[in-house]
This record gives sequence, C-alpha cells and structure tokens, in this order.
Amino acid sequence: MKPNAIQRTALIAFLLTALAITGCRDDEDLPDEPRINEIWFEKETNELKIRFTDGDGDFGLEPDQTDPPFNQLNEDSTDNFFYHNLHVDVFFKEDGAWLPVPLEEGAPGFKYRIPDLTPEGQSKQLRVLVTVDFANANSEIFNITPELDTLRYSAILIDRALNESEIVNTDPVVFDN
Repeated sequence: MKPNAIQRTALIAFLLTALAITGCRDDEDLPDEPRINEIWFEKETNELKIRFTDGDGDFGLEPDQTDPPFNQLNEDSTDNFFYHNLHVDVFFKEDGAWLPVPLEEGAPGFKYRIPDLTPEGQSKQLRVLVTVDFANANSEIFNITPELDTLRYSAILIDRALNESEIVNTDPVVFDN
C-alpha cells in the first residue's frame, strides 16, 4: 500500500521534528514503555504535537521491519495494529458526546510508522517531539462545517517490545467557519 500525500507530508514533518530529539539525563528514571507527556493541536499550523519519553529507547521501526509482529496484515487480511507505532484518532463533539470523525470511504485513517529512534551511546533514554501535519486533513478529509467545528485528537504509541502508551487526548480544538 503506497502512502498518500497526506501521510507523506506528515512523515516528512515528523522526520524534521525527530531531528530535535534531546537525550535525557542519565539520572532520570523513565519507564520502559513510551509515555506521552504532552499532546496539543496548533490551529495556526494545523499540526498535532506529541511530546513523549521512552526509558529504554526501543522506539521506532526500520522500513524493512515487517516480519511478525510488525507485519502489515494479519492472517485474516485485516490491518495489523503493530505495523504502525503511532495511531491518531479524531473525534468531534455532538450534544456533549465525543464521536469519531467520519472519514472518506477507504481512507486509511491516521497511522504512522515512526523510524527507529534508538540513540547511540550508553544512555538509551528518549525525549521526542513528534509533529503530525493535518493541514490537508482538516480541510479535505474532515470537511469542517458548523456541525463539525470542535475536534479532539487522541494518540497512542507502541514501542518495539509492544509496550503501549496510554491513550492521551488534546484539549478540545474549536475551528472558526
């Protein structure tokens, strides 16, 4: 499956942000599983920002890392959850309830394979800021309307040991129509 333009743009934005990785101090006791410390959406740039840590640095996948458990499809031809290590869901508010934003038929959703970020050296702890570009998605896929003007973004991360972060949500984002 070839990535679409939105996924390529988001991956490029992520790669540029990944260059800003800074190492943790050796004396910090970070958990081995990825932990989302902050998540927010910047309306001015249409970017979702996710700041996370990973104590043992086993985060990210090589492009050719597609053997189980990182294969793209399960035996029943459904998508394998672990093929992607960043999953983003988008919800809209209706009558006080958060409902999934309807995507165009066949749209893959917002799943990404973040490249291997394992730091060199003795300390493997990671502090990462991921940027996902939603510039095209918010206008083309979501079709922001008066009924769909308040969104919330949720994210989950998975490391190579299949440790999952908690699902973390942004604050509500209100778009002007």
